Amino acid sequence: MTNAHCEVVAPNPALGIVATPRRKPNLELRSREYLTSTEVERLRKVARTGNRYGHRDEAMILIAYRHGLRASELVNLR
Repeated sequence: MTNAHCEVVAPNPALGIVATPRRKPNLELRSREYLTSTEVERLRKVARTGNRYGHRDEAMILIAYRHGLRASELVNLR
C-alpha cells in the first residue's frame, strides 16, 4: 500500500516484523496555523454585534484564544 501520508516499514522475519504502513507525523504533513491577535480582535468584534448571545460568544472566543483550546474542548466546557 503506497500513500503520500504513509511510509512502509521493511519486513524483518527475524524480529517478527511484517511490512506495515506507518503514518507520518502531522508536523511533516502540514504546518500549524494560528490566529493573530488582530484576527482574534476582529472575531470578537463580530461576535459582539447584533446577537442576543454576543457577550457569551465573545468570551468563548477569548477563552479559546488565550488558553489554546480546540473547538471540541471549547464546546465541552460547562
